Amino acid sequence: MVGGVFNDIKASHLQKMGFKTGKNLELVRNDELNVKKLYHGHIDLMPFDEFSFSHLIKKSGLEMGQAEKLFKIPEISNELFLAASLKTPDSVVADLKQALSKFKASRRYKEIKALYSK
Repeated sequence: MVGGVFNDIKASHLQKMGFKTGKNLELVRNDELNVKKLYHGHIDLMPFDEFSFSHLIKKSGLEMGQAEKLFKIPEISNELFLAASLKTPDSVVADLKQALSKFKASRRYKEIKALYSK
């Protein structure tokens, strides 16, 4: 059984691939519930991005060693985006983009990513 979250892009993708709710896909209201179900053996798999998954595991007080990354789902394995209102001034958007690029190139970003990827 694969775990998913109602109205989530990952669950929607699985449904487009032929997974059926109640048959081989079990949907819940949030990712925290799926992590608990995974760790207690109530589901076998759950789609999740590596960075957020490790953070959620630590937040839940669980150990990363009890889960294993199996494979990437290329169709939904993109980075997250920062959204802005259409009314946000172009100068603010440009500043945000520049700040994000600068941060991603920094040592601190690499340290944070390494911290939550363990």
